[in-house]
Amino acid sequence: MENKVMRTKEATRYIGVSPWRLRKLVHEGRLAYLSDGDATSALRFLVADLDEYLNRCRVLATPDFEVRRKSHDVAPRDPLA
Repeated sequence: MENKVMRTKEATRYIGVSPWRLRKLVHEGRLAYLSDGDATSALRFLVADLDEYLNRCRVLATPDFEVRRKSHDVAPRDPLA
């Protein structure tokens, strides 16, 4: 199976983050990248690694989840009622 390689700009669009955030993820070791060993070379990313990152960030909903209203979302009580 062929694995597509993306440059930084493509990768940021693919996972929906800014270039700064993408570089931070790389620096923190949270996102794999390709390098040719040259510190000045552009970063490259495998689509499979980007998909893996997105899957790790995925939060599944639970069937019994209830949305709780914040106090400012609830209409104030009528003190005369």
